[in-house]
Amino acid sequence: TPVGKSATIAVKKRHTHNNRLLTDASRRVLALSPTQPGARHEYGLLKAWDFPQRLPSDAVCWTNFRFQGMKKTFLTSQLSNKKEAQRWPVDAVDRFINTQKSRIRIRVEHAIGGVKRLAAVAQPYRNHTPKMEDQLMVVAVGYGIFTSNARSKKNNAPISIDSLL
Repeated sequence: TPVGKSATIAVKKRHTHNNRLLTDASRRVLALSPTQPGARHEYGLLKAWDFPQRLPSDAVCWTNFRFQGMKKTFLTSQLSNKKEAQRWPVDAVDRFINTQKSRIRIRVEHAIGGVKRLAAVAQPYRNHTPKMEDQLMVVAVGYGIFTSNARSKKNNAPISIDSLL
């Protein structure tokens, strides 16, 4: 940069979209929320989706820190632990609990990765056709289910796309 001039970086802002996925322990997507603008708060969108009525009464819901309000409205929800200070050693009980939570979390991440196998979902969305993003997500979830069933050695029962919505 010339002397006396500060360097500036131009960043193009993106309008993001969010969906919430409901998955099970076998990495299957059970429900897909409608697409919403990314600027809205995650927990508010979850409440508007009428989430607790979609789960069985004995189900335990694992969430991350974005859904802290669920502890008040949905009693069987579990939140991720806060990060411990690095200088304190983790005892065996906490290490075991963290391992179990990580095993659950990796299955959810694999389900999300299955949806993102369709490159149009993983890359910036540029289409402005109304309701097209919802149709794209349904196709992406269907493709993720199809590839998961094709790769699986087990014979998974098919899931209809109508049951996701």
